[in-house]
Amino acid sequence: MDDAVGVIVTLTAGQAQMVKEYNRMQAERASRQAELSRILERAGREMAELGNRRQTLQTARQEMDRRLDRLNRQERSAESQLADMRAREAALERLLALVGQKKRFAAKESIQRYRGALPWPAPGRVVRTFGKHFLPRYSTYTVCNGLRLAVAPGASVKALFQGQVAYARHFKGYGNMVVVDHGGEFFSLVAGLSSIHVRLDQRVDMGTRLGVAGLKKEDGNLYLEIRVGGKPQDPKGWLQLK
Repeated sequence: MDDAVGVIVTLTAGQAQMVKEYNRMQAERASRQAELSRILERAGREMAELGNRRQTLQTARQEMDRRLDRLNRQERSAESQLADMRAREAALERLLALVGQKKRFAAKESIQRYRGALPWPAPGRVVRTFGKHFLPRYSTYTVCNGLRLAVAPGASVKALFQGQVAYARHFKGYGNMVVVDHGGEFFSLVAGLSSIHVRLDQRVDMGTRLGVAGLKKEDGNLYLEIRVGGKPQDPKGWLQLK
């Protein structure tokens, strides 16, 4: 009887140990599962963050590609506009060379006497001076052979001195333009007119209305150029001081 009781007690103690070990294993398993869940959750967040970063990077790359494409288009446009501008300047040079070959006007009084005292073609503000200029829009230098003026739209544009009209019509890139032969290889040019009020070969006096100024532009709405012997000169050296 006592032996049977001992066996039962032993079995019970063994079972208790097994239960204890089982519980420990279950607790350890639960802990590992919890740790695994935390790892999987962290991995999920990191994957989501990585996906967001990839999306952000892709968006940034797409924006960079768009900006590069826009800059390339702007560069091509600027190059085209610059080439167009230089082509217009070259065309004007050819025109003035042709105009200068025909001597229309024999001046009775030399314009040289009035150097520094000639009237301005119209009251206004100089927005681009004679000479070399850096153009940020084109990232290059260009030469202005005259003056760009900002004058009131509709203002009368008048002859600087007596002479004869050598050109009076539209010229590509310059708008309506009038060239006056003042004799002695001296020519003046005004461009950007909304309308012309003189005709070819018409005799004009100082102050004769040549036309009307056009609408204002960022770089001036009236262009003035003075040439002596086919060479452009700074108009400020010929005009009255303001």
